[in-house]
Amino acid sequence: MQPLPWQQANVLFASFRGSALYSIRLPLFYLWNKVHTRPLLAALHPFALAGRGLSLPRSLPVPRDLRYLFVTDYAAEGGYGTLRPLLQTCPEPALLAGPAAVGQLHSGPFLNVDQLALHLLSPRDLMRARADWRRLHSAAPDAWRPGLVRLLPSICALLCRAYAYERLAQSIRSHCSGPLTVVTPNDFSGLCLNFGSIADRWITLQHGLPSMEYFPASATEYFLWGEAFRERYVSEGASPATLRVVGAPRLDRYAVPAPPPPPGRTLLFLSQTHAATLSPEQHHRVVTLLHTAAQSSGLPLRIRLHPLENRSYFAKFGPEVAFTQRGVSLAEDLASASLVASFGSTAMLEAMLAQRPVLQLLPPGIDPPGGFYARWRPETASELTELWQTLNPNDAVTEQRPWLKRYLANPGQGSDAAWRQIQVPLAVGAA
Repeated sequence: MQPLPWQQANVLFASFRGSALYSIRLPLFYLWNKVHTRPLLAALHPFALAGRGLSLPRSLPVPRDLRYLFVTDYAAEGGYGTLRPLLQTCPEPALLAGPAAVGQLHSGPFLNVDQLALHLLSPRDLMRARADWRRLHSAAPDAWRPGLVRLLPSICALLCRAYAYERLAQSIRSHCSGPLTVVTPNDFSGLCLNFGSIADRWITLQHGLPSMEYFPASATEYFLWGEAFRERYVSEGASPATLRVVGAPRLDRYAVPAPPPPPGRTLLFLSQTHAATLSPEQHHRVVTLLHTAAQSSGLPLRIRLHPLENRSYFAKFGPEVAFTQRGVSLAEDLASASLVASFGSTAMLEAMLAQRPVLQLLPPGIDPPGGFYARWRPETASELTELWQTLNPNDAVTEQRPWLKRYLANPGQGSDAAWRQIQVPLAVGAA
């Protein structure tokens, strides 16, 4: 099986838009490419349903006067916090739906979607899944058909889950007596697509730097962090009428007076070596650049790993390099650093808010995710070393202000701005 390019996957699934087939395009894309690189993982993990603590409530805890339904399939939402700021300040009855791991975010009614979806599976789902698979197989280019045959069991598992989500979303909608606004952190996952389809108004909050899976757009409205991201969406074909620049509610907590930089020249590297945005070779170039500069400067380096990565890329650094301990907050990490470096972590915005100079390490010829560029972009180890040794942290306040202004509107007041926009009737807001 050859790797499946995302643009080609989008073309293949375009004719199925609005159906269960369309809602599985992203997990199928990742699954397809894992078969090529990690066949055992792909075979054992067909995005199956999580069946912990099976028990079906006699009735869904859906208030009749429900106005806002928050939906996420991101298990790390509790730490990342895309939905949480709006969920906590919601002025009317709200329901949260997602996997068990996010249930603690809401003191009100919560639906464990995978637990409920298991009970909504029908014996006929497998027959329907095989029929949908045949439609996909028939529409696919000849070169892809062997791969679709190989992935038949996994595709059927994905489709059966999509059907269950579809029925669960429709059941929730049937309990509501009035207009329903659905708020999600993306508009491409199967869960968000199915629940968004029942909404009178579907709002997607920008979750991170918009990469390939964010396009084409499906929600009725997008709340974006800054003007630069609006331009990015428009360049990818999104309708300008659906885009609202409100700021980033999840970053409100960082827009506070920044602590002064500590003595010394500690560089905090926000690592993302697990990300598919770069190839393994490109990740290696970034890490080699960092390693060379660390060796030549002898200055203190600390590496903050993403929760989904390990230390394998950093084995050659030696014991003198520090790693941020698990559980240390980003705010604490930034406060104890003099400057920050990364390839494309969204935490670079938090670092700018904390008035730390941000250095962006880009391999030659590579655009960063979401088109996000920082003020300083050293291309060689010597350039990185010089900035590391000489850059005045106080320069961050003035030098990074134009960058921060383009990427983040309403710093510290993103939640308020979002709710003001939500209160505007859709017809008026779209004008």
